[in-house]
Amino acid sequence: MSKVWRCSYQSSCSGVLIVNTLHYVDRPNIGFSDRSADQVRDAVHAQLTTKYRNLMQAVCTVDSLLVREELAPGDTAIPAESLQTIGLAGTLAGSDQNLPLSLTPLVKIATNAAVRSGHGRLFLPSPQSAGSLTAGGLWNTGVTFWTNITTFMDAVNTNIGYGIGGADGHLATVVYSRTRRGRADPNYYFDMTGYVKRTKPHWLRSRASAP
Repeated sequence: MSKVWRCSYQSSCSGVLIVNTLHYVDRPNIGFSDRSADQVRDAVHAQLTTKYRNLMQAVCTVDSLLVREELAPGDTAIPAESLQTIGLAGTLAGSDQNLPLSLTPLVKIATNAAVRSGHGRLFLPSPQSAGSLTAGGLWNTGVTFWTNITTFMDAVNTNIGYGIGGADGHLATVVYSRTRRGRADPNYYFDMTGYVKRTKPHWLRSRASAP
């Protein structure tokens, strides 16, 4: 069975912890083996980290990327894990930090499964700059941060091939259901098919203060 991996970026901004988590399923081609935790880490880091840093200002730091195996139902093995220490500042330009960190862009992740657990979401880092909002209180879709979200999410929605030209296989983004996995449902993850960026800001209480 193909392995599923949880990939979590951990960042800090003014002492506030920001965590964004994605899941990938490993699909090696016939005759090739699954990727190791280190290989998955390196592949995700190469595909996403630069684009992820573009979502936050330099007052924030992308601290690390943690990759952890999500065991299949009934599997009692010790999960594999790998950590990439990053320690690099955000690269989004901003003239101020007047928006609170808890005011976050919300992205919905779609799959082809018409069940509640077949839908995912990401609460991305706040752009912080007041110019990121319109006078009507919606995200300003004409500024760089909105374009950067599209660039990042397009990369999330693109398979990560390994081997020359992806000849050995690929990692595909999925929506993972802990509930379905816990009850040993064979369908406990679903392939991402697209995404929707919400123009209405979302207030995420957990980012209102330092942990």
